[in-house]
Amino acid sequence: MTVPQDRWHRVAIPLLQAVAELPAGTSRANLGALGRDLGFDPIEVAGELEALIEAGYLRGSIKRAWPSDDARPWFYVNAGLAERGLRLLGYWPAEDPYEALLQRLEQRIDEEPEPERKSRLQRLRDGLISLGRDVGSDLIASVLMELGRGL
Repeated sequence: MTVPQDRWHRVAIPLLQAVAELPAGTSRANLGALGRDLGFDPIEVAGELEALIEAGYLRGSIKRAWPSDDARPWFYVNAGLAERGLRLLGYWPAEDPYEALLQRLEQRIDEEPEPERKSRLQRLRDGLISLGRDVGSDLIASVLMELGRGL
């Protein structure tokens, strides 16, 4: 059984990155080609695209060439990242410092080759998450204020 976190990293993130890497001016993408390029079944691509559109990570819609269970000829039209997708992939800044810190930690965890350091970063991330947004944001704001006074 695939847990949601696994699906997020296995399917959603690569799909968001693929959309971000579409050539400039591209307004549509073929689901068969996306599936082939990412190693996913086109039906899985269609389902994930729809979920990401509904959640506000992507803009656009799925256009079915004709009623069929074969998604290869379907298209993702008006393709592009929406605000949440732009923020998640780092093209736009996060709205609050707590989210920005968590995103930066996720990025560092993904890029870290050394297992021990990766584990420490994961523990730091998990600790920040367990503190919660309110406490984490207050801590970050107070540190930024202190740094600002020292400048």
